[in-house]
Amino acid sequence: MSREKKFIIGIDEAGRGPVIGPMIVVGYCLETSRVDWLEEIGVRDSKDLTKNQRNELYTRLVDMADYWISIIIPPQIIDLHNLNELEYKTIIYIIERASIVLKHQLKKIIVDTVGPPQKLKKKLSKTFPHVEIIVETRSDRKYPIVSAASIIAKVVRDSIISSIREKYGFLGSGYPHDPATREWIKTYYKEHPENPPWFIRRSWSTIAILAPKWYRNKPKKMQGIQTKNLFDYLSKRD
Repeated sequence: MSREKKFIIGIDEAGRGPVIGPMIVVGYCLETSRVDWLEEIGVRDSKDLTKNQRNELYTRLVDMADYWISIIIPPQIIDLHNLNELEYKTIIYIIERASIVLKHQLKKIIVDTVGPPQKLKKKLSKTFPHVEIIVETRSDRKYPIVSAASIIAKVVRDSIISSIREKYGFLGSGYPHDPATREWIKTYYKEHPENPPWFIRRSWSTIAILAPKWYRNKPKKMQGIQTKNLFDYLSKRD
Protein backbone atom coordinates (compact mmCIF):
# COMPACT_ATOMS: atom_id res chain seq x y z
CA MET A 1 0.00 0.00 0.00
CA SER A 2 1.43 3.39 -0.98
CA ARG A 3 1.88 5.90 1.80
CA GLU A 4 -0.41 8.90 2.02
CA LYS A 5 1.23 12.06 0.79
CA LYS A 6 1.31 15.10 3.04
CA PHE A 7 1.72 18.63 1.74
CA ILE A 8 2.67 21.98 3.23
CA ILE A 9 1.82 25.42 1.86
CA GLY A 10 3.63 28.68 2.50
CA ILE A 11 1.88 31.98 1.75
CA ASP A 12 3.32 35.47 1.41
CA GLU A 13 2.66 38.71 -0.45
CA ALA A 14 4.58 41.43 -2.24
CA GLY A 15 3.43 45.00 -2.76
CA ARG A 16 1.12 45.56 0.17
CA GLY A 17 2.29 49.10 0.98
CA PRO A 18 3.22 50.83 -2.31
CA VAL A 19 1.09 53.56 -3.86
CA ILE A 20 1.91 52.12 -7.30
CA GLY A 21 1.14 48.72 -8.77
CA PRO A 22 -0.70 45.55 -7.72
CA MET A 23 -0.36 43.41 -4.62
CA ILE A 24 0.70 39.83 -5.32
CA VAL A 25 -0.26 36.98 -2.98
CA VAL A 26 1.39 33.60 -3.58
CA GLY A 27 0.86 30.11 -2.20
CA TYR A 28 3.69 27.59 -2.65
CA CYS A 29 3.21 23.85 -1.96
CA LEU A 30 5.58 20.95 -1.54
CA GLU A 31 5.29 17.46 -0.17
CA THR A 32 6.56 17.68 3.41
CA SER A 33 9.40 15.25 2.73
CA ARG A 34 10.83 17.64 0.10
CA VAL A 35 10.96 20.85 2.15
CA ASP A 36 14.67 20.48 3.01
CA TRP A 37 15.39 20.90 -0.71
CA LEU A 38 14.52 24.59 -0.40
CA GLU A 39 17.41 25.31 1.95
CA GLU A 40 19.75 23.24 -0.20
CA ILE A 41 19.19 25.50 -3.21
CA GLY A 42 19.57 28.70 -1.17
CA VAL A 43 15.96 29.76 -0.63
CA ARG A 44 15.59 32.51 1.97
CA ASP A 45 13.66 35.76 2.42
CA SER A 46 13.42 37.51 -0.96
CA LYS A 47 14.68 40.78 0.56
CA ASP A 48 18.00 39.08 1.35
CA LEU A 49 18.56 38.06 -2.27
CA THR A 50 19.71 39.98 -5.32
CA LYS A 51 17.43 40.37 -8.31
CA ASN A 52 19.44 37.78 -10.27
CA GLN A 53 19.31 35.32 -7.38
CA ARG A 54 15.55 35.73 -7.09
CA ASN A 55 15.07 35.19 -10.83
CA GLU A 56 17.21 32.05 -10.82
CA LEU A 57 15.40 30.62 -7.80
CA TYR A 58 12.01 31.54 -9.28
CA THR A 59 12.65 29.27 -12.27
CA ARG A 60 13.65 26.34 -10.07
CA LEU A 61 10.81 26.87 -7.63
CA VAL A 62 8.01 26.92 -10.20
CA ASP A 63 9.49 23.88 -11.95
CA MET A 64 9.73 21.82 -8.76
CA ALA A 65 6.53 22.85 -6.95
CA ASP A 66 3.82 20.30 -6.32
CA TYR A 67 1.47 23.25 -6.73
CA TRP A 68 1.75 27.02 -6.67
CA ILE A 69 -0.67 29.85 -7.26
CA SER A 70 -0.20 33.59 -7.71
CA ILE A 71 -3.07 36.05 -7.30
CA ILE A 72 -2.59 39.54 -8.75
CA ILE A 73 -4.77 42.11 -6.99
CA PRO A 74 -4.89 45.31 -9.09
CA PRO A 75 -5.13 48.84 -7.65
CA GLN A 76 -8.75 49.13 -8.82
CA ILE A 77 -9.72 46.30 -6.44
CA ILE A 78 -7.49 47.54 -3.61
CA ASP A 79 -9.23 50.92 -3.85
CA LEU A 80 -12.63 49.32 -3.21
CA HIS A 81 -11.92 47.16 -0.18
CA ASN A 82 -10.27 47.04 3.23
CA LEU A 83 -6.77 45.80 2.53
CA ASN A 84 -6.60 43.40 5.47
CA GLU A 85 -9.93 41.78 4.60
CA LEU A 86 -8.91 41.58 0.95
CA GLU A 87 -5.70 39.80 1.89
CA TYR A 88 -7.52 37.43 4.27
CA LYS A 89 -10.01 36.44 1.57
CA THR A 90 -7.21 35.92 -0.94
CA ILE A 91 -5.30 33.67 1.46
CA ILE A 92 -8.40 31.56 2.12
CA TYR A 93 -9.05 31.27 -1.62
CA ILE A 94 -5.45 30.14 -2.23
CA ILE A 95 -5.65 27.47 0.47
CA GLU A 96 -9.00 26.21 -0.83
CA ARG A 97 -7.58 25.88 -4.36
CA ALA A 98 -4.47 24.10 -3.09
CA SER A 99 -6.57 21.72 -1.00
CA ILE A 100 -8.65 20.76 -4.03
CA VAL A 101 -5.64 20.28 -6.32
CA LEU A 102 -3.77 18.24 -3.68
CA LYS A 103 -6.87 16.10 -3.02
CA HIS A 104 -7.30 17.38 0.52
CA GLN A 105 -3.91 16.11 1.65
CA LEU A 106 -2.77 19.54 2.81
CA LYS A 107 -1.47 19.07 6.36
CA LYS A 108 0.25 22.33 7.26
CA ILE A 109 -0.31 26.01 6.44
CA ILE A 110 2.28 28.70 7.20
CA VAL A 111 1.38 32.31 6.49
CA ASP A 112 3.39 35.51 6.77
CA THR A 113 1.13 38.26 8.05
CA VAL A 114 1.05 41.98 8.67
CA GLY A 115 -0.97 42.93 11.74
CA PRO A 116 -2.23 40.74 14.61
CA PRO A 117 -1.40 37.11 13.72
CA GLN A 118 -4.10 35.69 15.98
CA LYS A 119 -6.91 37.34 14.02
CA LEU A 120 -5.92 35.62 10.78
CA LYS A 121 -5.12 32.35 12.55
CA LYS A 122 -8.61 32.32 14.05
CA LYS A 123 -10.17 32.79 10.60
CA LEU A 124 -8.04 30.03 9.08
CA SER A 125 -8.61 27.60 11.96
CA LYS A 126 -12.35 28.00 11.54
CA THR A 127 -12.20 27.38 7.79
CA PHE A 128 -9.56 24.61 7.90
CA PRO A 129 -10.08 22.88 11.27
CA HIS A 130 -8.07 19.73 10.49
CA VAL A 131 -4.89 21.43 9.26
CA GLU A 132 -1.95 22.63 11.36
CA ILE A 133 -1.78 26.42 11.02
CA ILE A 134 1.10 28.78 11.76
CA VAL A 135 0.60 32.54 11.28
CA GLU A 136 3.57 34.73 12.18
CA THR A 137 5.03 38.08 11.20
CA ARG A 138 8.31 37.78 9.29
CA SER A 139 7.76 34.07 8.80
CA ASP A 140 9.45 34.50 5.40
CA ARG A 141 12.72 34.67 7.39
CA LYS A 142 11.99 31.59 9.49
CA TYR A 143 10.27 29.11 7.17
CA PRO A 144 11.77 28.29 3.73
CA ILE A 145 8.34 27.33 2.34
CA VAL A 146 7.18 30.91 3.03
CA SER A 147 10.45 32.27 1.64
CA ALA A 148 9.66 30.41 -1.60
CA ALA A 149 6.29 32.16 -1.81
CA SER A 150 8.01 35.46 -1.03
CA ILE A 151 10.46 35.01 -3.89
CA ILE A 152 7.77 34.19 -6.45
CA ALA A 153 5.59 37.10 -5.31
CA LYS A 154 8.51 39.52 -5.56
CA VAL A 155 9.54 38.33 -9.04
CA VAL A 156 5.97 38.53 -10.36
CA ARG A 157 5.48 42.05 -9.00
CA ASP A 158 8.92 43.21 -10.21
CA SER A 159 8.04 42.05 -13.72
CA ILE A 160 4.84 44.11 -13.68
CA ILE A 161 6.63 47.17 -12.28
CA SER A 162 9.33 46.80 -14.94
CA SER A 163 6.64 46.96 -17.67
CA ILE A 164 5.19 50.10 -16.04
CA ARG A 165 8.64 51.72 -16.00
CA GLU A 166 9.19 51.00 -19.68
CA LYS A 167 5.83 52.39 -20.79
CA TYR A 168 5.38 55.33 -18.41
CA GLY A 169 8.92 56.30 -17.44
CA PHE A 170 8.06 55.69 -13.80
CA LEU A 171 10.88 56.36 -11.33
CA GLY A 172 11.39 55.26 -7.75
CA SER A 173 10.42 52.29 -5.61
CA GLY A 174 6.67 52.93 -5.68
CA TYR A 175 6.45 53.44 -1.92
CA PRO A 176 4.69 56.56 -0.55
CA HIS A 177 7.69 58.04 1.26
CA ASP A 178 10.18 57.53 -1.58
CA PRO A 179 11.22 60.98 -2.94
CA ALA A 180 11.67 59.74 -6.52
CA THR A 181 8.20 58.15 -6.53
CA ARG A 182 6.58 61.27 -5.11
CA GLU A 183 8.33 63.49 -7.66
CA TRP A 184 7.24 61.25 -10.55
CA ILE A 185 3.61 61.32 -9.35
CA LYS A 186 3.64 65.12 -9.10
CA THR A 187 5.18 65.51 -12.57
CA TYR A 188 2.82 63.04 -14.23
CA TYR A 189 -0.16 64.60 -12.47
CA LYS A 190 0.67 68.06 -13.84
CA GLU A 191 0.66 66.63 -17.36
CA HIS A 192 -2.41 64.38 -16.90
CA PRO A 193 -4.58 65.83 -14.13
CA GLU A 194 -7.77 64.20 -15.44
CA ASN A 195 -6.32 60.82 -16.43
CA PRO A 196 -4.74 58.79 -13.64
CA PRO A 197 -2.82 55.75 -14.92
CA TRP A 198 -4.29 52.34 -14.09
CA PHE A 199 -1.47 51.40 -11.71
CA ILE A 200 -2.05 54.21 -9.18
CA ARG A 201 -3.77 53.33 -5.89
CA ARG A 202 -6.16 56.24 -5.84
CA SER A 203 -7.39 55.69 -2.28
CA TRP A 204 -3.91 56.18 -0.75
CA SER A 205 -3.52 59.38 1.27
CA THR A 206 -0.35 60.12 -0.70
CA ILE A 207 -2.50 60.67 -3.78
CA ALA A 208 -4.85 63.00 -1.88
CA ILE A 209 -1.82 65.21 -1.19
CA LEU A 210 0.15 64.93 -4.44
CA ALA A 211 -2.61 64.41 -7.03
CA PRO A 212 -5.94 65.46 -5.47
CA LYS A 213 -8.04 65.08 -8.65
CA TRP A 214 -7.00 61.43 -8.83
CA TYR A 215 -7.94 60.68 -5.23
CA ARG A 216 -10.99 58.56 -4.42
CA ASN A 217 -12.22 57.54 -0.97
CA LYS A 218 -12.81 53.85 -0.41
CA PRO A 219 -16.59 53.42 -0.81
CA LYS A 220 -18.72 52.67 2.20
CA LYS A 221 -20.79 49.49 2.15
CA MET A 222 -24.13 50.19 0.52
CA GLN A 223 -27.24 48.43 1.78
CA GLY A 224 -28.99 46.33 -0.86
CA ILE A 225 -26.51 47.08 -3.64
CA GLN A 226 -24.47 44.19 -5.02
CA THR A 227 -21.04 45.03 -6.41
CA LYS A 228 -18.62 42.59 -8.00
CA ASN A 229 -15.17 42.16 -6.57
CA LEU A 230 -12.11 40.06 -7.23
CA PHE A 231 -13.60 36.96 -5.63
CA ASP A 232 -16.70 36.98 -7.82
CA TYR A 233 -14.36 36.33 -10.74
CA LEU A 234 -11.99 33.95 -8.94
CA SER A 235 -14.83 31.72 -7.79
CA LYS A 236 -15.80 31.03 -11.41
CA ARG A 237 -12.34 29.71 -12.32
CA ASP A 238 -11.41 26.02 -12.36
